[in-house]
Amino acid sequence: MTIEVRDVAAVALQMERVVAEMGGLVTTKMQSGEDASYTLSIPAPRLDGMLDRLAKLGKTTSRSISARDVTDEAVDLDARLNNKRALRDRLRQLLGTTTTLQEVLTLEEHLARVQAEVDMLEAQQKRLLSSVEMSHVDFWIRRQRQLGPLGYVFGGLWWGLKKLFVWR
Repeated sequence: MTIEVRDVAAVALQMERVVAEMGGLVTTKMQSGEDASYTLSIPAPRLDGMLDRLAKLGKTTSRSISARDVTDEAVDLDARLNNKRALRDRLRQLLGTTTTLQEVLTLEEHLARVQAEVDMLEAQQKRLLSSVEMSHVDFWIRRQRQLGPLGYVFGGLWWGLKKLFVWR
């Protein structure tokens, strides 16, 4: 979403207050000259209300929403995690029945590797759930441009030329 405002700093403070009230976070913030850009994390159920409140802070020049279906990714991750957990449990059972030191060392090595994979998959699962719970918003605040006297003259000239070539 992009909005145009007269005072970028004042609107930025209002935006941060609105984000906090809605239970969100400002995850990145960048100011360059008279413009500012933010990445916001907002609880997914509050996204529409948040965008409406942000739109009221200035003149909205662009607004777009996109979604990503993570169903297949979640199902695949669950299946891989269940398989790794089952393998880990089988290795633990085998560890109790081994008799030689070499077998114990080999099983311990495999068990450590499988446990690391389980931990990695569980972390991926948490990140995926977190991404579903939170919506990410790229929000730009731009300063409104004020035309000077020549800007109005050339703007009017451009409008007139456009009307000569385009009737609708």
